[in-house]
Amino acid sequence: MEVFSSSPTCFIPLPSISLPTRFNHLAETVDVSLQKLKSWLQASAASTPSDNSLSNGLAELSRVSSLVENLLQVPTTQRMIIGIRGKNCFDVVLDGYVGLLEACNVIRELLMMTKERSQGLHSVFRRKGANRATTCSIDAFVISRGSKKKIVHQCLNQSNQVSENCSRYSEAEKDLETLVLLKVMGDVIIISASVLSYLLTYFLSSCGNWCPWKVPTRFLLKNRVNRGNVLSQVDDSIHALRMLFSGKGGGDVDGVAMRETQRRLKAVEEQMDHLEIKLENLFKGMIQNRVSLLNIISN
Repeated sequence: MEVFSSSPTCFIPLPSISLPTRFNHLAETVDVSLQKLKSWLQASAASTPSDNSLSNGLAELSRVSSLVENLLQVPTTQRMIIGIRGKNCFDVVLDGYVGLLEACNVIRELLMMTKERSQGLHSVFRRKGANRATTCSIDAFVISRGSKKKIVHQCLNQSNQVSENCSRYSEAEKDLETLVLLKVMGDVIIISASVLSYLLTYFLSSCGNWCPWKVPTRFLLKNRVNRGNVLSQVDDSIHALRMLFSGKGGGDVDGVAMRETQRRLKAVEEQMDHLEIKLENLFKGMIQNRVSLLNIISN
């Protein structure tokens, strides 16, 4: 009998069995929240990550952590966990949380790096204005955005490994109550990894096939072309500025265009702050879940 589902878009229904009322209710509540996240992932997969969508996804995932914590406080749950401690199925869950926390740390670093680079370039524009002397700062910003690709791809591979470790594991678990618990915890790990992977693609959102140089530079700078999130929009502005400074943009940088670029940089800073708060709430919830699991098996 397979314990964990193999994909975030494929869930095994909870077995219909007679369980202690509180455990059954909380397990179903977690499953309902996971179903919402599954639908969110399916809807989001077809488009560039948007700012609001990411915020909603992180908020719902934090809610899942809170619901899991409630489930772990139920005596019935604790007895089941004690019964499977030391088994591979339980170790997979514990290791899964470690992988999720590591992914959160990487994303936090990416948020901070992006914010710092945006603040730095914003400061240069305020002090020096729009002139070719700022091209070095612009180039440094572009290089820093590109350097994040390697970090993102490494973390994506790690997140995928977390999901695979859960989805590949199977064990003949005869106790149906324990099966329900393992199924719920396994889906929590898999869906959490999928949400964090989607958040990681946010930092690659401007690296697709859409080429800003195919759109008139004045449109990119003056906010007439808006893509899905603040990172994509600021990248459009930066690419356009580079073209103008190199003489390929067909015009000069005016005050309106410069103010628009600065506005977009400020929007990036604010969005990074917002996502960092959401991520910190999620991180604390996941840590608490893992601590609770360890406390249960140590008693």
